[in-house]
Amino acid sequence: MKKTIAVLFMLIFLVLGCAKEKVKPSADSLMTQNVLGVLESIKHAYEKKDGIVIEKRLAPALSKDILDGFTFETAELTFNPRMVKINADSDVTVKLIWRGTWVVGGESLKGRGIGTLTFNGKTLELMKIEGNDPFRTPKVE
Repeated sequence: MKKTIAVLFMLIFLVLGCAKEKVKPSADSLMTQNVLGVLESIKHAYEKKDGIVIEKRLAPALSKDILDGFTFETAELTFNPRMVKINADSDVTVKLIWRGTWVVGGESLKGRGIGTLTFNGKTLELMKIEGNDPFRTPKVE
């Protein structure tokens, strides 16, 4: 009987103690979600060879390099973001581990690496890629 009353009080406490308002995500959380969404759209555009999205989402010099590298028939990339850092200058840095498979001249090529991608925090434009570039087709050996 005492256990039943104790459980009943706990349930009442839990029901009444729950907040009615939803917790709003922080500005940093929203920025992180937006940048990761843009990164995903860039990845899909690369796989589909969609030059319009590439030019829209990347800095001009970077988009030119990537468009010039569209030498593959197909590409499939997998991104695993490890860290997102919002810098004091409002740029956003994404460190990620990636894997890719490209088909070039009928031959399947595999690649993987760790890269750091820097986005403009205001425009969400990809400005710089450091480390292993996931948008570089491996060379046929």
